[in-house]
Amino acid sequence: MELYDESRGGRPGCEKVGPEAALHISRALAVNDVLLTLNLGNNRIGAAGAAHLARAIKSNRTLTALNLASNELGDAGLVELGVALQENEVLVAVDLSGNGIASDSTRKLLCDAWSERPREDLRFD
Repeated sequence: MELYDESRGGRPGCEKVGPEAALHISRALAVNDVLLTLNLGNNRIGAAGAAHLARAIKSNRTLTALNLASNELGDAGLVELGVALQENEVLVAVDLSGNGIASDSTRKLLCDAWSERPREDLRFD
């Protein structure tokens, strides 16, 4: 499945996924029982989009791999996702690299959330 912005000409790759698209994706994740991997790397989801996705991730029981690398999430978005990871029981691979973690407390939250359950791969910088 490819995501793109039809209002920008409808061609894949023309526009990056932003916070509003993340809201729609999160709504789909809330009822998802099929999708195992979601790659949204190298977009512009931002902290607001991360908050939308975090709400869906808390209750999603199907998604096992998530790539949100290079999405301008910042500490605020990463904290939202860290809290969601504490509640999610099925994600085993998450890439949050390239999102500019500035705070040691954010790093600790992500590490603590990840270590609560048997998981495979968490990437962040």
